[in-house]
Amino acid sequence: MLPVKSALLTVTGLIALACVAGPLAANAQATAKPAAAKGVEAASPATDAGMARRQVLARQLTDLDGTRAATEHMTGQLMPLIKMALNGQAEIRALPQADQDKINELLAAEFDSYFFPQLIEKYVDYYTANFSEAELKSLVATFQSTDMKKYAAVRVNSSTDMESVGADLGRESAMRAMTKYSEWKKTKTP
Repeated sequence: MLPVKSALLTVTGLIALACVAGPLAANAQATAKPAAAKGVEAASPATDAGMARRQVLARQLTDLDGTRAATEHMTGQLMPLIKMALNGQAEIRALPQADQDKINELLAAEFDSYFFPQLIEKYVDYYTANFSEAELKSLVATFQSTDMKKYAAVRVNSSTDMESVGADLGRESAMRAMTKYSEWKKTKTP
């Protein structure tokens, strides 16, 4: 494998994992337990006549519960980080600037045209496999209520609004750890 391709795969793979983890964790709190978690067997795609209806409902749910918007927002937030991490790789820095720019352009285009739509389809598959048609209908109806529409919008915006809070808490945690390290170090110094 080319060193440039290896660097690209490493950086994008790690950061793309973060794209998946965020919305899944948020939705785990917002939705009912999946059918599989309740001990109900997920239906097999080959034998489930209602799968197409569940997929339509699951796609609708990704719009209503904020999954699509949160994933799109997070992908947009992560793209500059991906580019920064990628451009920090020695293999990429060794390339001419025009090549670096082209890689960044192609990466952004692939995230828009492939990564994001495929990730949404994975959410659709996940919801389809874990919720019955009746459960999906109930969730869609729930998320169509005024309160849940507001919740979904607030949830999407919360990631931006809470970024500075998270950064501040991260810095404070680091400072607390360093203070404790200094105190520990004093006990170890003769």
